[in-house]
Amino acid sequence: MKSHTHILLGILSTVVLSWPVCSHAAVANLNAVEDTFINSGSAGNNAGATGWFDAGRDGAGGIRRGLLRFDLSSLPAGSTVTSATLQLTAVKIPGNGPVNSTFDLFRMLAAWKEGTKSGNNGAAATAGETTWNARLLGTANWTSPGAKSNAVATASASTAVGSTDNAKYSWTGSGLVADVQLWVNDPTQNFGWLLTSRAEASSRSVRGFTSRQGGAGAPLLTVVYTPAPNVPPTVSITSPTDGAALVSPANVTIQAEAADKDGTVTKVEFFNGAELVGSIDTAPYSTTVTLYPGTYTLTAVATDNAGDATTSAAVTVTVETTPITDPIPEPIVKGDLTIELQPVVTGLAAPLGLAVPDDGSKRMLVYDQAGLAWVVTSAGGRLPTPLLDVRSRLVPFGNYDERGLLGLATHPDFANHPLVYTYTSEPIDVNDVNTVADFVNVMPEGVVNNHQSVVAEWRIDPNDPNRVDPNSRREILRIDKPQSNHNGGTLRFGPDGLLYIALGDGGRANDVAAGHVPGGNAQSLQRVYGKLLRIDVDANDSLNGQYGIPKDNPFVGLDAVQEIYAYGLRNPFTFSFDSNNGDLYVGDAGQNNIEEVDLIVKGGNYGWNIKEGSCWFDSVTANIGKVVTGPVRPAPPDLIDPIAEYDHGEGAVVIGGFVYRGTQIPALHGLYVFGDWGSFAAPSARLFYLDPDRVIRELRIGAADRPAGFWLRGFGEDADGELYVFGSTELGPRGDTGVMLKIVPNLPVTP
Repeated sequence: MKSHTHILLGILSTVVLSWPVCSHAAVANLNAVEDTFINSGSAGNNAGATGWFDAGRDGAGGIRRGLLRFDLSSLPAGSTVTSATLQLTAVKIPGNGPVNSTFDLFRMLAAWKEGTKSGNNGAAATAGETTWNARLLGTANWTSPGAKSNAVATASASTAVGSTDNAKYSWTGSGLVADVQLWVNDPTQNFGWLLTSRAEASSRSVRGFTSRQGGAGAPLLTVVYTPAPNVPPTVSITSPTDGAALVSPANVTIQAEAADKDGTVTKVEFFNGAELVGSIDTAPYSTTVTLYPGTYTLTAVATDNAGDATTSAAVTVTVETTPITDPIPEPIVKGDLTIELQPVVTGLAAPLGLAVPDDGSKRMLVYDQAGLAWVVTSAGGRLPTPLLDVRSRLVPFGNYDERGLLGLATHPDFANHPLVYTYTSEPIDVNDVNTVADFVNVMPEGVVNNHQSVVAEWRIDPNDPNRVDPNSRREILRIDKPQSNHNGGTLRFGPDGLLYIALGDGGRANDVAAGHVPGGNAQSLQRVYGKLLRIDVDANDSLNGQYGIPKDNPFVGLDAVQEIYAYGLRNPFTFSFDSNNGDLYVGDAGQNNIEEVDLIVKGGNYGWNIKEGSCWFDSVTANIGKVVTGPVRPAPPDLIDPIAEYDHGEGAVVIGGFVYRGTQIPALHGLYVFGDWGSFAAPSARLFYLDPDRVIRELRIGAADRPAGFWLRGFGEDADGELYVFGSTELGPRGDTGVMLKIVPNLPVTP
C-alpha cells in the first residue's frame, strides 16, 4: 500500500461530487486512503500493500481484523450528513467449509498506519507500521493486541456476509452517519473503522475484501450530505476613518480588513461612490485613489470562494481646498456686464459643446459626453433622432467620470466633404495595432492601460443630411490611455484647415503615475500626452496611413512625436480659436491650486509639471503636489505662463470658452468668455470673462445676479458668433438634467 503522499494525491483524483436534480443534497463517492489487516497468527507482521484485507478466523486459528479509513476533506465544513454507505467486495472465501457471519464496523479511537508489506500473512513490519500488537510499530502499541480496545464498544454498522465470490456487501445506518458527521466536524478524530467478524471463534469465518490496491471492487464510501449555507465574508475599511477631513488633492490609501469564516476571501474591491477604484486578490487589501475637493463615500466589497459578497459600512471623507494667496492675491470680482441664459435645449445628459457645419444651414451639432450627438436647428429646436449614437463604443462610466464622447468637429469644407470627427473613450482593442501606430503606452508589469482615446471620421448619410451613416466610420488614430482622467478631448479645425486635438497628461495626479515617464509625460516630446496635436485629415503620410503630418508642425524631423503642436499641458479639456484673428485659447485644468487660460503658440511649452500656472510646482520631492517658491529641477528657459489664472479659492476646474464675436451683446465683443466647472460638493458653476487688461471678471446672470446652479461642462459658438453654455446638475454623464443655454443680453447693473 502507498505512502501518505500518494494517498493524498490519490484521494484528490478519486473524489466524485454530484448534486441531484431538484435537491439541495450533495453526494460524495470516496475511495479509501488507507486499508490493511492485522493477524494474531503473525502478530509482528504488516499487510498494508496486499490486494485485499481480511476479517474473521483463518484455517490456522489466527484471528484477522481489517482497518480502513477515508479522507472526508472534500466535504465542506459545516455540512450535514444524511446518509453514509460503505461498500466492500468479498474476493477471498475459504475453499473448505466457509462459515458465514455478521461483520461489524467499529469507529477507531487511535491512529494507525497502513504500511507497505504484502502477502497472505503480510511480512515483518518496519517502524511506524500497524500490526496485531502495534498501531505504530516502535512508537505506540494497541492498548490490548488486536486493536479492539482502541475502538468504540458498540458497532456503528453491521451486515451479514455470505460465501459468494465477488459479492458486494454494504454497511449503512445511523451509526455510520454519526461517525462521518463526527469526522466532518472534527477531522482530527478521523481514524477510520475496524472490521471484525462475530464468528472469530469459528475456523474459516475469514473473508477477504478487495483493498484499495486490489483494483475493481475497492472500498467505496458514499456520503449524502447537505452543504452548510455559505457564511458571507466580513469586511471593513480601517483607513481612512469615517468623517476624515483631507486637503486637496488627497492621495488616499484605502485599507480594508476582510475574512471568511467558512472559506476564503478571493477578492476585495474598493469603490468611490459607484466607481470601482481598485481590486485586490490577496491580503493586505488596499488601494490608492486621488480625491479632489468634495465629499466622497468609500466602500469595500469582499467576495468569498462561494461567490457571496459583503459590502462594508461606508466611510465618508471630505476633501477641502486650500486656496493660495501668492502669487495670485486678487480675488475674482463681479464685472459690470450682465447677461441672461436663455434655454435652447433641455433633457440632455452631459452636453459638452457644439460644431457648426459650413454649409450655410446654421445647424448646430451638439455632442453629449454620454455618447449622443444631436442636430439643433437655427430656430433652436432639437431634432428627435440623434445625428450619431456611439454609446455602444464607450467604456462604462463611474459616478464621476471624465471619459465618454469628448469631442466633435465638422470638416472645414463640409459642403463638399460632409464629414464629422469624434473623440471617444473606448475599451482597449488589442487587435487594432495598426491604428495605434506610435501611440502605444507600455505599462509596468502587471499594470494595464485604462482605455483608449479614439479619433474617428464619419460621413453624413447621403439620404439624410441630419444623420451620420453608422457604417461609414474610419478610424484615424487610437491612443492608449494610462488612467481614466485627464483625457482632454476637444476637437477643432483651425483657420489653417487642420485638425487640432487636445490630450491630457495621462491621468491621476502630478504627472507621475504608472505609465508616465520620469519628468512627466507633458514635458516629454516622445510622449503624446499633455499635448495639443495637429494633423491633416485629408492626407495619409502618418505612420498608420490614416492622416497626414503638417510639414510646418514644430517638431517635424526631430526626435519627437511629429503630431505635437504645443506641449506642457495638464488637461487641456477645452480650447477654441478666435473667429476674428485665429488666436488659440486653451483652458488647462489645474492640479492642486491653479486654473489657467493659455494663449497657444506653435511649439510652445506651457510648463506642466514644472509649473502649475505661473507657480513653480513640485513633482519630485517630499512636497510633491504643492506650489513652491522656485523650481525643484532644471527648468527650460522658454516656459510660457498663462494669460490669466485663478486659485482654488475661486473654483475647481477651468472650462475654456470663446472670444465673443457676436452682435447681440456689444459690451462683450472681443472679450474671452469662459468659466469654472464648480465644486465637487454642489453644482456651482461660475461664468467669467477677461476684461481688456486680461483681468478675470465674473459675469452677472440676470437682473438678480443669480447663481448658475449647474456644473459647467462647456461652451459653444454658432455661425453668427453668438455663444452658448452647456451644463447639468448630475455629477456624471447620466440623467436628463443637461441643458444648452444661449448667452443673451440683459440690462446692465447700475453701480
